[in-house]
Amino acid sequence: SYTLHAYSDVVKKGEAGTEHFLSPEKGVLLSEDDTAVILYTSGTTGRPKGVVLTHRNLISNALSGRGPERQTRDEETNLAVLPLAHAFGIIAANVFFLRGLTIIAHPRFDTAAVLSAIERHRIVSFAGVPAMFVALLFTPDTEKYDTSSLQTCVSGSAPLPVAILQGFEQKFGCRILEGYGLSEASAALTGHAIDMERRAGSVGKALPNVEVLVVDENDQPVPAGEVGEVIARGP
Repeated sequence: SYTLHAYSDVVKKGEAGTEHFLSPEKGVLLSEDDTAVILYTSGTTGRPKGVVLTHRNLISNALSGRGPERQTRDEETNLAVLPLAHAFGIIAANVFFLRGLTIIAHPRFDTAAVLSAIERHRIVSFAGVPAMFVALLFTPDTEKYDTSSLQTCVSGSAPLPVAILQGFEQKFGCRILEGYGLSEASAALTGHAIDMERRAGSVGKALPNVEVLVVDENDQPVPAGEVGEVIARGP
């Protein structure tokens, strides 16, 4: 079981100590280039490595991931099921915060809990990894939940099979937008805008303020259709 806390209640609870936490402390001067977090890679090709990300890294990536300014309805609610110790979880949450959206956070992924939350809170979108979409797609009796509010999902951290994407969209009546990134890039590099043309199996285009090239062994750009190494940079 878990307890849901309204963000406004959390703010009120912290108001009593506001002056203490905002008062200047000797020797504590922070800048946007100071370390914000140290995230560890998944270790799929070796031992996990600590990735140092600054406040500037996280803020600029959230701004890029947010995309163009758009109107947000007050009742728009999003589900956070990714761990906040993971780069994808942090950037997804930061984008939601930046848009001023309501977030329902779950301590762990559970198909029944996710479906119940979508119905109860009229969830509009959530970000997840392919294994989550596979689990939801093959969960029996999903029709007993009202998931009609769900409009958009974002998939990352691993390739999403086209058959899973198409099956999920048909079953739940929403769109899945794929993206690509890595912890060292803090973390998103490419993605799909909601209104852009989409090709199933593609991870989209470079996000705003992000440069992506495919180069040869001499770091020279290769023609379209040629194999090379992906290099990228952001603010």
